[in-house]
Amino acid sequence: MRNSTIRVATFAGPGAEPVIRSVPWPQVPKNAALIQIGACGVCGTDRHFAHGGFPDMQWPLTLGHEIAGTIAELGEGVEEFAVGDRVAVGWFGGCCFHCDP
Repeated sequence: MRNSTIRVATFAGPGAEPVIRSVPWPQVPKNAALIQIGACGVCGTDRHFAHGGFPDMQWPLTLGHEIAGTIAELGEGVEEFAVGDRVAVGWFGGCCFHCDP
């Protein structure tokens, strides 16, 4: 049985310290996967977000989109991967928006 929540590190606004909190387990859409993050890179764009370089961003925000981890759940239609597979997602993708409240 899976948990009903996941833990994420969010920032309340530019310059804020990260806060680790629980949010509801996200619904995994068709042709997508939920990845349990094992490592996350921080890039220049993340730094700009954290320091207010994008004033139109809605806060709180979960940063990080260069990730590696293990597939925790698959959405309908995903056949190339299995739960438990180790994967990495490059800068061109990510799932950050699913963790934001």
